[in-house]
Amino acid sequence: MALEIYLFRHGIESQPPDPPGLSAQGVARVRRQARGLAWMGVRFDLVLAGNDPVSRDTATALADGLLPRPPVVDSPAFGPEGNAEDALKELWDAKSDIRIAAVGCEPIVGIVASRLIGARHPFSFKKAAACCIDIEPGDPCGRLRWFLPPKILREMGRLA
Repeated sequence: MALEIYLFRHGIESQPPDPPGLSAQGVARVRRQARGLAWMGVRFDLVLAGNDPVSRDTATALADGLLPRPPVVDSPAFGPEGNAEDALKELWDAKSDIRIAAVGCEPIVGIVASRLIGARHPFSFKKAAACCIDIEPGDPCGRLRWFLPPKILREMGRLA
């Protein structure tokens, strides 16, 4: 069975004097995106979250919008101090029959996405953009199933 990897850039962060994390607008938008993902039939077995507040908040909002709710696990590799090599290792070490979502910062998510499909240049993720990549066991590269900007995901959330 294929490994399904969903990569997300974190949503809109709050600005001082608010505490670090997603802004109120960012929370509302990510929740609507989660409804859109649920409408598409997307399910996660695990959500990896960068170890920064905005990535964790984004991952939590995504997980809260899906049934059954997947566990959210901190992953420093996807955080602002992380790196693509560690993030790729974490994904490659996963079992082959699960659906993993990873939420993190640019440029890490863009580099990871491009390397998973064998592309030369990193993807450019807008805030809260997402992609889905399938990897068959034994294949060195995955297949990009979809890459959607946040506005499209939110519009699908309105259909739900």
